[in-house]
Parts: sequence; structure tokens; C-alpha cells
Amino acid sequence: MIPRRLRLPGAGLALAALVVLSCADRSRRNPLDAGASDPLDLASPLRALAGDGQVELHWDFSRFEDVRGVRLYRESGDSTLTRELPATDTSFVDRSVTNGRIYSYRIALDVTGEPELAIAGEHLATPGPERVWVADGGSGLVWRLTPDGRQGLFARGYFPSLSAVAIDGETGDCWVGDGSIGLYRITDDGVVHPVESTLEEAGATVIDADGRTGWAVSASGRRVYRFSVAAIADTLSLVELDAAFSDSVGLALGAAGSLWVADGPGERVLHVDAAGVRLGEWRGLEGIVDVDPVAGECCQAWALIAGGNGLLRLLPEGGLEERELPFAPALQMDVDSRTGDLWIAGEGGIAALEPDGGALRHWPEAAAGRGVVIDGVNEQLWVVEETELSKITLGGLTYRARLTGFTSIVQVAVDPGR
Repeated sequence: MIPRRLRLPGAGLALAALVVLSCADRSRRNPLDAGASDPLDLASPLRALAGDGQVELHWDFSRFEDVRGVRLYRESGDSTLTRELPATDTSFVDRSVTNGRIYSYRIALDVTGEPELAIAGEHLATPGPERVWVADGGSGLVWRLTPDGRQGLFARGYFPSLSAVAIDGETGDCWVGDGSIGLYRITDDGVVHPVESTLEEAGATVIDADGRTGWAVSASGRRVYRFSVAAIADTLSLVELDAAFSDSVGLALGAAGSLWVADGPGERVLHVDAAGVRLGEWRGLEGIVDVDPVAGECCQAWALIAGGNGLLRLLPEGGLEERELPFAPALQMDVDSRTGDLWIAGEGGIAALEPDGGALRHWPEAAAGRGVVIDGVNEQLWVVEETELSKITLGGLTYRARLTGFTSIVQVAVDPGR
């Protein structure tokens, strides 16, 4: 779950009764003494936070005078690492790890007059280069997660009308679109910066890290603006796209910094280059749900239409080709930029189509997803539900992690790292 500090006095009492009956006669300084004035929080004595090439471990037993030292154990396969640390230490950064490998950590205490006391179960961490940001609309918080999806590093907010999150892959910054207060930028280390601009209410937002360009929609969905992410020291200069839209608009980045715009009420998709010059337009697309460019193709895209009951391949010069969906309705899709496979989420589970639209695999037993984000670089799939986020390994489609405790996920943005 998203980390919370919990107290389990019942567990503390049970453990103390079993292990430290001899503590009753000494002053209340032993962390496992149920009568201590500040007993140990047994629910979360250790946190293991995965990072890129490292795992940060946090605890705090410094207030207990009977603790003489802390022993940290790490296991991965057949290897076991033990660290002897002073009682005053409250953290350790394990840098002797390999990205993508699962590590198990546990902690024990050296307590005066007692044998070694193991006080916590195992804590898993899988380091990696991924950056993951989650917009939780119900709470108004934007979460930065560990790359393995097991822990929340921090949350920032309150954003009253969260619309979108987008990652600048160059800096790791998260751009936040809010329908009430405009654009914000959260740095990789959690500092929040309001972005001064004439766009006081922001909708869908995307960032082209290579081109150092961003695109954002006005909250009404009727205007799309381009801006430079390299020039954010002063007021952000917006360039309006030469097109008017009917209402709610979705955005997707294409090849060479181009932009795909899905105008649902207007029943059309527009494709423009990095400078906003029109490359193509497709009309008569009723009930547009999502659009995503075809990998490796300049002017082709996938479009979910008819409320998620139809799939089209958009071809150059306004051409259209129908493809069969493995289930309907589909709620959201994402293209693997490496393989070109198209991943689809909906009430029928999770499915993947080949680059030409042929059936590849269908996983009906997967939790019904509201959305899906494919990370082909690290061969991971992120499945978005309303209050949960799961990370799945593509090889064998096995769960790596599931993080709960959200209220209403608006969007998940994943950068595979560089």
C-alpha cells in the first residue's frame, strides 16, 4: 500500500509477552517492552525504497537506549548480505545491487541482555531506472513512486481538478495539468513550481523530451497550446495551435515531435508536426475514446471509436482500416514503441495486438483495467484501476507489484529511464 504510519499495540503486546518477559524489572527503554513510554511501531519498522542502481533503507531505533546495534540482512537468490550498524544510524543506501533484480531485506536488533531480535518481516525492493508519477484525482495528490511500484516516495498537492500528468524524460520533472489552477511542474526531488502562463485552466498535457516541447489543452478542451519546456524561468510563452475544437480533447505524441489530437465531440483526429503544421485529418469518427500513433510510422495511428467498441487504423491522406477488438468495450490503449505491439485495457481484461492489428495475446483473467501503460524498454506493463496500480512483467505476464490506497487514479505516467 501507499506507506502509512500505523500502530499495532496488540502485536507489540503479543511479541513482548513471548520474547521479553525479562524486561519488566528494568526501566522502560527496550523497544519490545510493551510498557515502554514510547513503544516500537511494529507495523512499519523498516522501509525499503528502490531507486536507480540503489535501495534506500530507513528505520529509527535511536530513541531506545537498550539498543546497542542494528543488523541489516539482504537476500537475493543464494546470496546474503549482513550489515552491522550503530544504534544511532537510521538509514543505509545499498548500492551493491543490480537493476531489475528482486532483493529481500529484514532487520534485527542487538539489545542489551537479549539474543538477536528479528522484529520485521521481509521487505522487497527491485531497483530500476523507471520514473513513475500518478495523478490521484480523489485526493488531489500527485504521487512519485519507486521504480518497482511497491512504495510511494512522496506525494504533492492539493490539486483540486487534476487533469493530467506528463514526464519530462530529460529532467525527470512531472508536469501537472489542473482544470482549476493551470500548469504546475514538480521536480524529480519533489519541489512544486507553479508555471506562470495565460493558461489558467489546463487539461490534457504531454511533453516531448527530445524536442524540449510541451503541449497542453485548455480546460474547456477547445484550444491546444505549444510551449518550450527549456524556457520556464519566466512566464511561459504559449503558441496556440491553428485549430478550434468542439470540447474535450486528448493528446498523444507521435514521431519526430508530432502531435495527435483526438477531438471526441467533433468526431475527428488531427495530426500536426512539431511546429503545429497540419499533416493530416480524419473525420466522421464517432465516439472517439483514445488515439495513439503506430510505432515506426510517420503518419499512422490507432483510434478507439464507438465508445470503445471499434478499432481503426488511421492511414495517410485520411484513409481508414478496421481492425477486430479482442473484447469490447475497450477503455484505453498504449503502443509499445519498441515492438509496435498495441496493448488494450478494458472490462475484458488485458490484450495485445501485433503491429498490423492481428491478435497476439489475451489475458481475460487480469483485473479489469481502466488504463494500461506499456514500458517496452524494461519489458513491464502497468495496469491502472480506479484505486490500484499493478506492475506486470511481460515475460509470462506475472505480477511484480500491486500498490493500493489511491482514491481515483486519473492518469499514470511512466518514463523507462535513460
